[in-house]
This record gives sequence, structure tokens and C-alpha cells, in this order.
Amino acid sequence: MLKKTAVLALLLCWLLPKLHAQENYTFKTDRAFKHIHEVEGYSFRPSVYQTDKNPLGVAPGEVEIMIKGDSLLIAGLPNVGNYHIKSRFRINNNFIYELLQGPAATKHSRFRIINNAYGQTIMLYLFDKDSGPHVFTLADDTAENQKAKLEKYSSQRDHFVRSYINLIGKAFMAFQGNDYQDLEEPTEVYFDKRYIEWTEGEKSNKYKVRKATTYEYISEDFPAVRSIIKVKLKKQKQRLLVYVNYRHEVECIELDGKRLFLTNIK
Repeated sequence: MLKKTAVLALLLCWLLPKLHAQENYTFKTDRAFKHIHEVEGYSFRPSVYQTDKNPLGVAPGEVEIMIKGDSLLIAGLPNVGNYHIKSRFRINNNFIYELLQGPAATKHSRFRIINNAYGQTIMLYLFDKDSGPHVFTLADDTAENQKAKLEKYSSQRDHFVRSYINLIGKAFMAFQGNDYQDLEEPTEVYFDKRYIEWTEGEKSNKYKVRKATTYEYISEDFPAVRSIIKVKLKKQKQRLLVYVNYRHEVECIELDGKRLFLTNIK
């Protein structure tokens, strides 16, 4: 038990600063989850919090919820903490988590992610053995914002990708940080047979391609990812990485530690 507690403490020290780094709400239409493992590492930042009393509005980023490995992490509330996930399963469109809590990990609680028919999360429900029910509701995005996101950013579902050959001739409009950053100007990554062009605003860099290889890839950071395309660049020490998920879609593009993501809403 002491070993598990130490591991959880280290995880919290690494993760909680990242949880508090986001300052905006998570919108219901930001992502669609088709499988339960896709929720892993995703930060939910609700706009409304409710117990058995009246619902309370919360400031952007004030409350954050994330599933990381075998832990459910909740930041921003004094009356709920972090939980060990005993089991997880799906019922219809909802994801259910059986939880353990307390020093001896003997108290049972339950967490539910409630999705609509499209797989978009509407609300999250926690029943804590000690403090009772907790309901977290996500914000509604405006129609204008939704339209702007779809027009600005490429969707994961636009292209079927197995290897570098499938990327040639394609441009990806992506955003940073696995989250929309207030509709910032997207970064464009264009793949040619001989080079990759990386454009941020008015600044554009071309990298000559030396070799591209596809490998199997399994990681807790990207549970949906099944393979990775490693691109060696000429006259450059770094590699460009393309993470491909189990649907053979581009999940993330990485260069020099900078990760770019695509929307999965189409």
C-alpha cells in the first residue's frame, strides 16, 4: 500500500501543475469519445458544479478532472480527492469507473462519464462514499466557435494513414497542447516526398526528409495510439514524429518537443 501511495504522490506532483495550466472551459463539442480508453489523459474543466444543493458556476479552469492510468484526479474541490480505479467498463454511451478510496482503499465510490449519441461528454457524475453525489456539467460552445474550429483545424478523420506514403501531398492544420487555445492561428504541417514544411504564422521552415519508418507504439500518454512514424531529417539532429491511432488517423505531430493535435470532430 505504501508503494502505491508513493507512486500516486509522484504522479500528482507531476500532473497537478499541468491540470492548473489550462484556464478555459472544456466544451461539450470539443471531442467525441468512441472508446473508453480515449478519455485517458483528457482534461475535463466543467462550468457548473453541483452536490445535493443548488448548482454553482465555477471559473474557467477552477475545477479539473482527469483519468490517468489507474487514478481519477480531481483538482479544485476541498471535499473530494483522488481515487484509485478498480475497474472500468462501458454501458451504452456512458463510461463507468468503480473506485476505491481511503487510507486502506476499502471505501467504494463510482464515477460516470455521460456522453451523448455522438460520444461527446455532457456531464460527469461522481458518487463519493463519504460526501455523496457530485455533478459536473460541461459548457456549451457557441455555434460561431464550433464553425470556426471546423474551418481552421484539420480533423483526424480526414485521412487514413499507415505510413509516410499516406502523408505525402497532405497539409494538416493543427493546434498545440491537446486543447483549443482560444482559436489561435493553427500551425500548418505539409508533407512532401522530399521535405516537410512547418509553418507558424508568417514563419515557415522546410526540413529535408532522410528516412521515414513506422513502428508499433504503446504509451500511457497516448492510449489510443498504436503506431508511430519516425522521420529522420537531413542536417537536423531531431526527428519529426507522427502518432497514429488505432483507426489509422493522425493523433499528434511532434517536432522538438512541440506537439500539435488535430480535432476529432467532423
